[in-house]
Amino acid sequence: MKRAPRGFTLLEVLVAMLVFLVGIVGVLGLFTAALGMHRDATRRARTAIASPEVQALIRAELDAVVDPNAELKPIVKVPVPGERNLYYSATFSVDPARGWTAGVVAQVSVFAMDAGRERGDSFTLYLRPRATPEALIRKAKKDRSTVSPASSGGSK
Repeated sequence: MKRAPRGFTLLEVLVAMLVFLVGIVGVLGLFTAALGMHRDATRRARTAIASPEVQALIRAELDAVVDPNAELKPIVKVPVPGERNLYYSATFSVDPARGWTAGVVAQVSVFAMDAGRERGDSFTLYLRPRATPEALIRKAKKDRSTVSPASSGGSK
């Protein structure tokens, strides 16, 4: 009497290993994708958290400009204070007819160095310069000189 064969054939074992390998490669691909998304989310969160500070730094840079005819030079790869591997750059543009005192548009990039490449986010700031004390005094004098005596509530 012949016995029934027991166990698996070599072909069945190889097919089972191939199916297992495909599953493992898929899971490793998911881990790799999740790691990349985590890095991207962390970088975006860091740049978002640093954005108000960068805006304040750029505002201070513009407030330090005294000469209204001065050319606003770009800011290139300046480290964000208190942040490791986080930098910002900015370019400025103004209305040529009215000059920078009418307002400045700043294209700002906040980025982190990741594997030797700059990765970050950009945003646009529309900044109106703060008035100097001299400008406020001139405006107050001008406003007083435009008030007519008839509007001061005199008797008839």
